[in-house]
Amino acid sequence: MEWLEYSHANTMRRLGTKIITVRVGEAGSTKDFSVHEELVRANSPFFEAALGREWKEAVEGVVTLPDDNPEIFGIYVQWLYCGQIFSQVQGKEGEKVDAARWIEEWNRLDQCYALGDKLQDTDFKDCIVDASMEKTRWDKLEFLGFGPIIYTSSAEKSPVRKLPVELALRWPDSALEKYCIQQRQPHDNFTADLMLALSKRTQAERNSPCPYWSDPCRYHEHTPLNKPCHKTKRGLTR
Repeated sequence: MEWLEYSHANTMRRLGTKIITVRVGEAGSTKDFSVHEELVRANSPFFEAALGREWKEAVEGVVTLPDDNPEIFGIYVQWLYCGQIFSQVQGKEGEKVDAARWIEEWNRLDQCYALGDKLQDTDFKDCIVDASMEKTRWDKLEFLGFGPIIYTSSAEKSPVRKLPVELALRWPDSALEKYCIQQRQPHDNFTADLMLALSKRTQAERNSPCPYWSDPCRYHEHTPLNKPCHKTKRGLTR
């Protein structure tokens, strides 16, 4: 019973007691989310800036995000409280992948990563990367479109940019050639980095698993910041 009392007290300190409203979506179709102010400020420098000064948002306890998707923000709120992303998977092993659902789920993960970038929440972005990789393993498909998704919402020197390139290095030459030919903007940063990496690819890289599976933190944004992994913070198995 002492442990339960201590755990409860520690949780209350982490969450705090003040609740704020985050109003998401365009006028006429907004959705309100109630979240603990202390929790969201601790995770997001965006919210810390909005609520940490005597601005309208801090006084009224309401932050508006008119340009964002309520569904995607709902995923973020869920993650704030449970620390995990529950990504959609494709039925039983051996079943044909539903292409429309598959693309929709990747688009959802893409939007989540973009939201994390806007909110400056490094842990959420790292968690989205982990969820995306788990999805590739479950679907048994390493999505080449993952590259443009990551490059669109990441800084030039971000470690996560190494991940889609190193995934692509494991693809057959025919698939890579087809991908590069199909690109409407063949000189985008991802394709340029991929072609440079291909020019240096070794036979060992062709045949070995992507390093992510042995060291995911090498692609996380917390690493260059010298901060612990989101899984370590929440006591999850790495």
